[in-house]
Amino acid sequence: MKKLLSLALVLVLAFSLVACKKAEDKPAENADATESVPADQADSVQTGEKATMTGDEVVALQADAEQEGKYVIVDVRSAEEYAAGHIKDAKNVPLDDIKNDPSVLEADKDKKIVLYCNSGKKSGEAQDALLAAGYTDVVNADGVKTYEYELVTE
Repeated sequence: MKKLLSLALVLVLAFSLVACKKAEDKPAENADATESVPADQADSVQTGEKATMTGDEVVALQADAEQEGKYVIVDVRSAEEYAAGHIKDAKNVPLDDIKNDPSVLEADKDKKIVLYCNSGKKSGEAQDALLAAGYTDVVNADGVKTYEYELVTE
């Protein structure tokens, strides 16, 4: 009986070690890839893809007169963080508002929606929520702690 119990214990341990193998040991074949899209090519982003934009691309987009009115920059941080400094012409729509009601940006659905926060984490969550709600041209930009944007407080 002791041998049977010992054998069962060894088998359980062996299976648990095999089952706990790290996922990174196998390359993912169909993993969601985050793609960096230049500002002048971001219109070609297909539905459902997660596009990113560097701080330089955001600045270039704002400087491009031909793009005026074709995009909206959305700061998904809290109202307090927004008031402390934000990208010029950005509107403040906190992440929780987007998660609770993605239609809060319905008026901008036909435009490129450029999201940013401090690091890209919250804006990535907002991007996921908007893509799930049917928005198609949603870009996650570098955060204010990643790129040194010229911030305004007005």
